[in-house]
Amino acid sequence: MRKILSLFVAAIFSATMFAATATTVYYSVPSATVGTYNVRLNVKLQGDADNWRRIAMVKTDVTNNGDPVYACAFTDLYDGLATMQIQLYDGDDWKSQVIPFENDWTGEATYNGKMWVHGGSAWVDAPAGAAVPDPVYTVAGDSETLFGTAWATNLAANDMVAGTGLLAGMYIWTKEGVTLPAGDISFKIVKNHTWDEAWPSSANFVWDEITESGVYDIEIIFDPSNGEITANADKTGSATVKPTIKMHGDFTGSWATTEAFALAGNSETASLTLNLAANSYEFGMRIGGDANWTSNGAAFSRSSASHEVVSGTGNLTLAADVAGDYVFTWTYASNTLTVTFPTSTALDNVENDAKAVKTIENGQLVIIRNGVKYNAQGAVVR
Repeated sequence: MRKILSLFVAAIFSATMFAATATTVYYSVPSATVGTYNVRLNVKLQGDADNWRRIAMVKTDVTNNGDPVYACAFTDLYDGLATMQIQLYDGDDWKSQVIPFENDWTGEATYNGKMWVHGGSAWVDAPAGAAVPDPVYTVAGDSETLFGTAWATNLAANDMVAGTGLLAGMYIWTKEGVTLPAGDISFKIVKNHTWDEAWPSSANFVWDEITESGVYDIEIIFDPSNGEITANADKTGSATVKPTIKMHGDFTGSWATTEAFALAGNSETASLTLNLAANSYEFGMRIGGDANWTSNGAAFSRSSASHEVVSGTGNLTLAADVAGDYVFTWTYASNTLTVTFPTSTALDNVENDAKAVKTIENGQLVIIRNGVKYNAQGAVVR
């Protein structure tokens, strides 16, 4: 697996350019809180006026009066700490603040190696023997083929391994012999299996090196001292791989839902069947590992049920006029999405059904077939 020389040079220079200070703080959590809330440290550093860093606190192997003690270690690359808070979260929802919002943390001796006891009013010395567990760095990304589950933060198989030698202080994740389709892959590095700390800190790392399908050996290197990520891919074999097709929409009321298409036997198409209520829906497509939506504003209806779908502005829309199974079929060669609508009881078959009779009752169109009355929308008229 190839390594990038500049990575090592940058690591050597970064060690001399920054006077990094390792800081550890502790918090004694009431026993009843454990398993209910997440304990997080929020810090704002000098020179970083706008951004808070949210860091997960992890359980140590010591207690304080029977209550567990949590700890957090971080590296200060700026000139001191401006503000710090310890907060409780219920999942990602903020619950309460342990330390007042604008306490002044100007001297490192004020907080380093100290513990805040829940309900207390001042820092005290941390218990002897309290140590921060070694951090765990994990790769989480959008490629199910590469990462197993998209954007999962807690998969042990994606945990990185501490480097040695020239890679000491860095973390490495490798996967060999994985067959990948051509396309971008997006990922982040997360710390301690949560999103509290993740790199890059804003946008995802978008990797565009997989330009053709094939069998690859993958290597991802992460330097926690500066957040630098290096990704390498060595192609070791040829393979024809169709990109994954996924659809995201408001079919179930949440755009977070991801629907994956199943590759057809001929490998030229992929399809997905959804049972939908009569309604208007918005959705978008993702092709392979493409980080961008493929949603160019095409509208699908009975009269216009097939469109070439290319990247563009505007969600795709579906006018589902009757309840039933809607079949979405993707044709790879033409980037065409076709929607097969369920049969409408009255509207679709009336012209070809000699037994169907159209009449007007109470000013409304009524279609009578085999003694059953339907309105123009296909609903039974009582």
